[in-house]
Amino acid sequence: MAFDNESFEEENFAEMFAATEKQQETSRIVEGEIVEIQEDEDRALVGVGEKLEGVLSLDEIRDENGNLKFTTGQKIKVMVTGYYN
Repeated sequence: MAFDNESFEEENFAEMFAATEKQQETSRIVEGEIVEIQEDEDRALVGVGEKLEGVLSLDEIRDENGNLKFTTGQKIKVMVTGYYN
């Protein structure tokens, strides 16, 4: 059985390059959209583009009276602190 080492190396390089790009994008503020509010789990799912979603504690988006300041579909600025698979 023969292997095409060149295409294997190119694929690995592409994966490493994509991972490095994502690491560089962390700790920056992006505009996301609230996709779902899960009050039973005290969290909101926020879409931040490229098929990525983040988790945000509802405490982060409550006012001083405990009311949510955002609803599903609204835009919100969030800080991306890391990527997990």
